[in-house]
Amino acid sequence: MGVAAWALMFNVVRKTPGSEEPRGRGAAGHLVATVVEHRRIFLSAGLAVVALQMVRQCRDVFLPLWGDSIGLDVAQIGLVYGASSFIDAGMFYPVGHVMDRWGRKWAGVPSLLTLSLGLLILPVTTELYGFTLVAMLTGIGNGLGPGIVMTLGADFAPEGRRGEFLGVWRFISDVGSAGGPLAVSFIVGVASLALAAMVTAAFGFTGAAVMWLRVPETLRRGG
Repeated sequence: MGVAAWALMFNVVRKTPGSEEPRGRGAAGHLVATVVEHRRIFLSAGLAVVALQMVRQCRDVFLPLWGDSIGLDVAQIGLVYGASSFIDAGMFYPVGHVMDRWGRKWAGVPSLLTLSLGLLILPVTTELYGFTLVAMLTGIGNGLGPGIVMTLGADFAPEGRRGEFLGVWRFISDVGSAGGPLAVSFIVGVASLALAAMVTAAFGFTGAAVMWLRVPETLRRGG
């Protein structure tokens, strides 16, 4: 499928009138200039995005591991996780409407807060019903921020340097996605799964504060 997508893009996608033209410096020069010029956005919104991607990925790690640690079987964990994901997917459209009507922060901040709260209280669950409630809560949290990373990236990307900006933006988000499970593994190795969940939750709360206080709202309302 990847090869098929490559073939379609190579043969079907055509240059449009709005395409960017390479100018002056090489790719490395454009990249450095983009990072320096937009460093405030990368340091503020980038931190919030790293936190969001981290708690999202850690949710996928914590739920099955914690379910196993409290004695649930594979079928129970799978059923609970599937129900959580169903709630997550069901919120995509209404939350997209919220982002376009009231602003990006009204999705990003609640998503971070809800996901972090779910991870914070996950260690106190000891049986199926409590685990299920927390899983549903994290499903709601993840569903509150569908596409927020891509939307913010598109909003912040400057005219003429969209490619370089979005490349750096994607790298930052991938740091959170890849770094979350690595951080969890390290903390579990030296402490416990419960502590790893609480540390991740603390980072998520920090990301919510940064997004609310330091990240500018990118929704532009018409007249």
